[in-house]
Amino acid sequence: MSSVLAIRYNEGRGDATKTVAAAGGPTRWEGAGRAPDRGTSRRDRSGRRPRPGEGHEQTGAFGGGEEGGQGPVGDGKGQETVTAQARQKRTRLDRVAGMDVRNFRTSRRLLRETGVYELPERVMDVYTFLRDSTQRASTPRTTDDDVVFAVLFLLRSAYAFEKGLVEVMRVYLSDSMGYLRMAIESAGFVDVVRRDQKLARTWLDAGGNEARYALYRKKFGTKRMFPEADPLMRQLYVMYDWASRMASHGSLYAFSMRLVVAQEGTARQFKFGYQDVKDPKETWRDVLTMFMVHINNQLRVLQVFGRALKDVIEKATWDLYFNTAEGLFDHYRDRLAPILNPKRPRVGGLVVPVPLIVPARPAIWTPGGSLPRGRR
Repeated sequence: MSSVLAIRYNEGRGDATKTVAAAGGPTRWEGAGRAPDRGTSRRDRSGRRPRPGEGHEQTGAFGGGEEGGQGPVGDGKGQETVTAQARQKRTRLDRVAGMDVRNFRTSRRLLRETGVYELPERVMDVYTFLRDSTQRASTPRTTDDDVVFAVLFLLRSAYAFEKGLVEVMRVYLSDSMGYLRMAIESAGFVDVVRRDQKLARTWLDAGGNEARYALYRKKFGTKRMFPEADPLMRQLYVMYDWASRMASHGSLYAFSMRLVVAQEGTARQFKFGYQDVKDPKETWRDVLTMFMVHINNQLRVLQVFGRALKDVIEKATWDLYFNTAEGLFDHYRDRLAPILNPKRPRVGGLVVPVPLIVPARPAIWTPGGSLPRGRR
């Protein structure tokens, strides 16, 4: 890369900000392990510094929103109303929301600097192509249960993709895995129906009564979604299992990126962070790595949707959109390899399963029966 972005982090109220790199402007992530506190804001909306006791504090690890809170609003006679006070107070939720905005902007600057910020648009181009193909296709297959089923989960997966990346950029890295798990689960459901089209109706009828719901649960189990004989689904299961541990289950993995245990004399202190800022010096690398993890696995998810909808899409156009997105991902993955450490990538100190960054590239079936162009 031509330059390295200077990344700074707020490690808690009163802590010094640490600089990771020495190029670019000052940037920082916030929210490393402390809940928002109250106090006084820096300035009110008129630019006036508040008097002692006015407003709320923004100097903590979370800080407030875009600007500081406004001081008490009087009635011109020195009288303050309860309504005016309520309007100008900054709550804990205001601070968390403001922190999210600042962290998103910090991440956006990092991703633009490295060039990868354009990748999600290319992935969404593939989603849009698949969606539009089911609306324009002249084949009567577009109204079949299995195609309708696939489109419903396609929309769900696209939503999960964008939400997951937003959570990554807000530095909710472990939370983002829940959205990636949702996308992979959507692909798993679609692949079950691809192999047995009648199960689309089983899913559609599952809300009728408890017996139908129980049948649906039986037919759409994890083993059915990720058969060992399918290299693509087997690869996605590695991520599905890891995401389940990080975001869905109450295991130690779910705490690993936010919980810090400190020994102070004979006492043990537990700190639970709102953001996944385990090591402030490495958060920029964690954000970048997780961003690439999401995109890599979404490309695998799209392959599942592509083969499920092969009867209603044009292969040449599919190849164009998919290969553009995958080729761009391969370019940035290779370019960022020294940063991402693809052989043993880590996020928050945890080793990421190797296939998440460097695909195993098995003989994956795609519409038309040929592998995507590029890295085969």
